[in-house]
Amino acid sequence: MADGLDLRPRTAHAAAMVFPWQRRNVPPELAERVPPGQVLTEKFPVLQFGRVPDYGDLSGWDFRVWGAVVEPFSLKWAEFRSLP
Repeated sequence: MADGLDLRPRTAHAAAMVFPWQRRNVPPELAERVPPGQVLTEKFPVLQFGRVPDYGDLSGWDFRVWGAVVEPFSLKWAEFRSLP
């Protein structure tokens, strides 16, 4: 453990989360590229588990970049959304 973080690999646990029928349709040429615990999909993937909170009014929201940077800065929601 470094700084309280558990950095041990968890591939065995991640692989156990994939049902066998999910990996059955992976073409052989792609099989080695699909990481343990992940499956191929042609539809938009769901990247969260559970409910997505409603933040309502985002006028007070900001994104701060600080710490090991040359010059810290902050972006409001509209500025953040306008990034390429």
